[in-house]
Formats: sequence, structure tokens, C-alpha cells
Amino acid sequence: MKNYRLYIIFILVLLESPFWSQQYTHNGLNVNVGIGRLMGHLERINHLPQKHSTIINISYLKYSNFEPNFGIGFNYINSGNKKNIGDIYGLYGFTKLRLSKTDSTFKFKIGFGTGYVEKIYDPANNNKNIAIGSHLNANVVFFIEKEFLIHNNAIYLGAGLTHFSNGSFQTPNLGLNFLSFNLGYTMYSNKKEPTSPKVNFASDKKKWSLGFEYTAGIRENFEHFRKKYGLHTFRTYFIYNKRAKRNYIGGLDLIYNPSVLYYNRSTSPLQLGVFLGKKWILNQLELGIDMGIYAFDEYKRNGLAYQRLVIGYYISKSIKTSFALKSHWTVAQSFQLGIAYELK
Repeated sequence: MKNYRLYIIFILVLLESPFWSQQYTHNGLNVNVGIGRLMGHLERINHLPQKHSTIINISYLKYSNFEPNFGIGFNYINSGNKKNIGDIYGLYGFTKLRLSKTDSTFKFKIGFGTGYVEKIYDPANNNKNIAIGSHLNANVVFFIEKEFLIHNNAIYLGAGLTHFSNGSFQTPNLGLNFLSFNLGYTMYSNKKEPTSPKVNFASDKKKWSLGFEYTAGIRENFEHFRKKYGLHTFRTYFIYNKRAKRNYIGGLDLIYNPSVLYYNRSTSPLQLGVFLGKKWILNQLELGIDMGIYAFDEYKRNGLAYQRLVIGYYISKSIKTSFALKSHWTVAQSFQLGIAYELK
């Protein structure tokens, strides 16, 4: 039940967190240090968390009164398990969303990029690290942040989750999840007067529109033969274009997942999901989160809920490409490449 309470909370944040226009523009450089710990989110990896982790984040952020806050960040993590995991390095892009209409310094940070894990699973030399099977992984960041302004600078407080996974492209891939509390300092440039907004690539969209998307991914099961399976999803969705910079999405996922046949040949590889999502748009670039529930799934071992973190790019006003990480809470299922067509 705990996961489903979190699911309800996440949906509320997803649908209700507003982005309110800033009254100025400036840039910021943030450095923060955190104390955290690797989560033993599954019983079979409870042996991996050993000592507390040290996390260092350095990020550059651009604020604008007409666009969502976007930036780039670097993170370093001392995993707390030098023998089996070692150090981790990551680079990611992110956006920050205001959680309060009256407090512009209270925000939710979402980041997505790439990470390098020093020590990975090896059956001969490192068979205890059954959490991660590749050096290169996706680097996903979720943080709640608060700043206390001091003239042009700020004291920073943050708490959140940093996740590393290869999307089951190479098993094992149970994922590494670090919870941390961070303290830091942000240096801001001088505030500038707002400039006229740029013409948005998607600003002429209708209030409601219809989209169709095909996505494909590859995954491995954690088995002796290390066989790769193709995953295919056909999506139909409606888009509610609330603002030029933000929209909402909801629809159906028809999924073909033959990897489940390895565990039970009589199980149907077809799955049907229902999802809701939110998108943040910066001209042709799109960042989104989808939260779904399986309406039909004979396999059932992944649970009822699934999530997708998506980066999209409009190559025309109707055609969009996408790159996504699909997961079942803390366990990634696959990376997905997609192509979509949206009706005006």
C-alpha cells in the first residue's frame, strides 16, 4: 500500500504544481553537498548499503519570466560501498517547477541525463553487485528545494532521490537509488528587466489535440542466456494545451512485451495501460512525466503502476521524436525511442 499512497501524492503534484511567471531574468550557479544513503529498495540488494554516501551537486540555472527554469548539472556520489560500487559521476539537464504561488524559492527539480558507475556486476570478480550491470546508465534526479535569499545570493536546502539505471538493456539492472539531504549556496547574477517572450514553436496549437505514437525498446531478463527482447508500445492520447509552455496528456498504451514469456509461456505478452501525464515545453524541446496503471496484465509481477520520464523534440509542428525511461517505481524496465504524430 505504501507505493500506492506515494502514487496518489505524485499524481497530485503532477497535475497541480503551477509554474508562475517570474518578474525578472538572471542566471545562477549552485554548489551543494549532501549526506545520504543507498536505498535497499529490494530485499536481495540489502547487503549493498554499507556506509553513508556523500553527494556533491554543481549546477548552472537560467531563470526567465517567460520560460520554465532550465539548467545543467553535475553530480558526484561516494556510494558508501567502495568495494562493490565505488564512485559515481553524472551529468544531467533539469527543470525546476514552483510549488507555491507566493514563494518563488520553493521548487520541485526534475533532472535526466547520463551517469558512470565505477564498479559493476561481474560473475567472477564482483558478483555481490547485482544492482547494476553496465558502467553507463541513465541519471535521474528528483529534489524538493528551498532557498533563503541574501541580497543576490541564497542559502540552499534540498532533499531528494538520485537514481541510476540502464533501463534493463544490460542486466542485472535493479537500479541504484540514493536518498540525500543537501546544504549549499547559490550565486546569482544581477537581475535584468524582462524581455519580450520568444515565439513558441507550439503556441498556435488548439486547446485539445489528438496524438498517436509508436515506441520501441530493448531489455534483458536477469537470466543465464542474457537474451535481449524487443518491447513495442502503440500509444493513443489526448493533449490539453493549457498554456504555450505547459500541457497535460492522457491516453492508452497497447504494449507488446515478449520478455514475460521466459517466465510463463502461457502468459499473454500483450498489456494495456491507462496513463496521465504533464509536459513542460521550451520551443521544440519537451520534458514530461507519465504515470500509468495496467488495465490488463496477465504477468502481474511488475505491479499495477508504471512511470515514464520523457524527453521529446518536435521536428515539425505535428511530428515529434522522443526518448523515454519506463520504470516500475525504482526498477527500470527499458529505454524507449518513439515517433509521434499529433493532429491539429
